[in-house]
Amino acid sequence: MAQGDTAKVGATSWLACQQESAYGTDACTSTAFKPLSMISCSFKTEIESEKLSELALNRGFSKRIQKNKNVSGTLEKYAHPDEDIVLWANALGGTFTFASTSAGSTYSIASGNWGADSTVTSVSFTERKGDEHLFKYTGGVMNSLKLSCKVGEPAKLSCEYVFKDGSYTAAEMATMTAALSFSAAQPFTFAGARYIYADSEGTAAVTATAQLIQACELEINNNLVTDDAARALGSRLLSARPPSGKREVKFKITQRFDTTTALAGFLDGTEGSIQLEFVAASIPATALVRYAIIRLPRVAHNSPDPEVAGPDVLSSEIEFDVLVSGNPGTTTSRDIGLTLQTGRTTNI
Repeated sequence: MAQGDTAKVGATSWLACQQESAYGTDACTSTAFKPLSMISCSFKTEIESEKLSELALNRGFSKRIQKNKNVSGTLEKYAHPDEDIVLWANALGGTFTFASTSAGSTYSIASGNWGADSTVTSVSFTERKGDEHLFKYTGGVMNSLKLSCKVGEPAKLSCEYVFKDGSYTAAEMATMTAALSFSAAQPFTFAGARYIYADSEGTAAVTATAQLIQACELEINNNLVTDDAARALGSRLLSARPPSGKREVKFKITQRFDTTTALAGFLDGTEGSIQLEFVAASIPATALVRYAIIRLPRVAHNSPDPEVAGPDVLSSEIEFDVLVSGNPGTTTSRDIGLTLQTGRTTNI
């Protein structure tokens, strides 16, 4: 059989992950993994190369070297109450608390810095591409996460990862495939979403009155360093978990324009607090409702005037600057926090 004789399709692919106990050490095995329902996944390995410019009779290049090995890619999936705990924890810095309930569990995740007490400092992924080829990606750290939702659609996550290494393997494919068990729970959708803006975090509670919006987008960028500053002589790979620069959190909404309240807040430099909620279907035979509550305790409007692009409904795309609340030197200060109530009965 010649190369390219058969056709493999993405429909038979699958993806699984597991938090690592040591950076770059594969933790995703046939007995320890979490399956993720994906829309697409672009994880891949690239090696930089250079053709050496030497004078040696011929005008062409005769020597080539390989340089840094770069392993990265983006995972696209629907936002899910049971599947995304590892992803959110890794994006926010690795720290969370777990509490068991009668029918599931609750996770509280606050922004951190992948410290010594963090659980999800790096993640291993195993991906089957097609029906018979398995790839391993180790030392995964989330560079950026984007949550987006708009009317008529499910909420979506876009997770950009940077890895230490990537490899092809045939081991464990059959046993992992046989052990796959995807959650039957529905993802979060626009129908279960609420947006609350208030003067302070204390008043941006679940009981507060929601504002009506048509779309929202939250982005967390860890600004990981992956250039020469994160590498060392003797290896093409990253020498350790990539250092992170300033974490930047961005949030914006699309809202019908009917008052100048947001514009006034923008002009006056007014600060407030945002709470974004998603509620999914309840767990069968129980009263437990899966939900996610995202808190941005301190924000400032950065809002342009609405544009008149024609005869249609006037709307504004309102952006917010997200800031750290409280004294940055205390353990309670944060720029973002997340609570997930899930159908999981055990900790990750």
